Amino acid sequence: MPPLGVAALCGLLLLLGGAAIVHLRRGHKLGELAPALLCAALSGTALILLVLQR
Repeated sequence: MPPLGVAALCGLLLLLGGAAIVHLRRGHKLGELAPALLCAALSGTALILLVLQR
């Protein structure tokens, strides 16, 4: 079900982008922002690989 996977990864990227924005608005340091950025990078990589696999 690749279309469902693409939709799920896009939703996850939007969620993690929102988390990063909230961290930045709260003035958190990079250490507190790193998990959201790392998960976003992994999700983006998975999305790219899933789209290229088609």
